[in-house]
Amino acid sequence: MGDATQSHKQYGFGEGKAWMFAILAAVALNLLFFGLMPGLMARLPQEQPSRAMTDPVRLTQVRPPEPEIKMPTLPKEVKTAAQTPSRATPQTAVQNTLRTDIGPLPLELNPALPPTSVALPAPNFKTMPLPAVQFQGPFNESDLDSPARELTGTKPVYPLRARRMNVEGTVKVRFVLTKEGEIRDLVIVEANPPGYFEDATLRTITSSWRFSLGKKGGQPADAVLVREIRFQMGE
Repeated sequence: MGDATQSHKQYGFGEGKAWMFAILAAVALNLLFFGLMPGLMARLPQEQPSRAMTDPVRLTQVRPPEPEIKMPTLPKEVKTAAQTPSRATPQTAVQNTLRTDIGPLPLELNPALPPTSVALPAPNFKTMPLPAVQFQGPFNESDLDSPARELTGTKPVYPLRARRMNVEGTVKVRFVLTKEGEIRDLVIVEANPPGYFEDATLRTITSSWRFSLGKKGGQPADAVLVREIRFQMGE
C-alpha cells in the first residue's frame, strides 16, 4: 500500500515537469520566430506597383457622328437640263442715230377755215341755292362760335332775413338761352348756404336778365349757360 502511494507521487511529479518543458519550448520557438521575422521580410523582393494603378486616366472627347444628309433624287430629265449649259443669246446693240437728211415738213393752212376764231356761247347753267345748315342744340357755351353775353343783369335784392342774420353766400344756376333770346329750364345747381338766396335769384333772372344770342356756324343757336351770383353784406 505504501509503495503504490509513493509510485503515484513520483509519476505525477514527472508528468508536471514534462508539461513545463513543453511550455518553455513553445515560448522559445515563438520568440525565435518573431525575432527572425524582420530579417525575412527585408530579404523578400518588393512587388512593383501595377502599371494599371499608376497610369493617369485620360479622357478623350468623342464627337458624335454627323447625320448623313440625303439629297433628293431628281428625275432624269431634270438632271439632263441642269447639266446642259445654257447658251447666252447675244444682244444686238441698237444705236439711235439722228437723220440729218430730212428737212422741215411743209405746213399749209386750209383756206376754207374762217380767218378769225368764232366765240362760242357759254352754256346757261342754273344755280341752285344751297340750304342753310341747321345745327341742333342746345350747345354748351364753350362750343359756340360766338358766346352769349349779358346785356342787362340786375343784381338780386339781398334777402331781409339773411341781412338780419349777417349771412353771406353764393347761388349757382343753369338755364337755356334759346335762339329767340328767351330764358327757360332755369334750375338751382348749388346754394351755399341753402334756404336764403334761392328765391331772390330766380325772380331777378327771369324778370330782368337779357343776353345777346349765341351763334354756331354763324347762326343763332340754343345755348346752356351757367352763372354764379354772390351775396355779400358790403356790396
